[in-house]
Amino acid sequence: MKNLLLFFTLLCTAYFSNAQQNQKKPRNIEEHKKKFIEQRIEIKESNKSNFWATYDRYNNKRKDLRIKREQNRLSMQKSEISESEAQTIISNELAVKQEELALEKNYIRDLQQVISNKEILSFLKAEREFNKMVLKRLAKERREGQRN
Repeated sequence: MKNLLLFFTLLCTAYFSNAQQNQKKPRNIEEHKKKFIEQRIEIKESNKSNFWATYDRYNNKRKDLRIKREQNRLSMQKSEISESEAQTIISNELAVKQEELALEKNYIRDLQQVISNKEILSFLKAEREFNKMVLKRLAKERREGQRN
């Protein structure tokens, strides 16, 4: 009985430790992204807090839309779907794309209240560069993982 209790305790500890690490990783990536962006663009000290508040607000909305899109794409994975289900999936996909476009327009409009258009272009470029760098690193890790 003691061994079973010890095993269960160790299992729970390992599970919650792993869960905490998974929660820290996205935050860590986000912190790296913010540092990367700050190195690429110059934002006036007086505008930084408004800029990052706007960034965080829209970033959370983008995450929500990604979740919606993933849920819709999971629906596409079904082997047997009716014509009406297919129509619903297509409509949902188009609706998410429209929401993303509206979000992007509002995001740019709100950023224009905080930083200049040139700074916005530099920011968008830095964001793309960071995303590209992360994707390359992930691809490299996958290749190295497949070799081992």
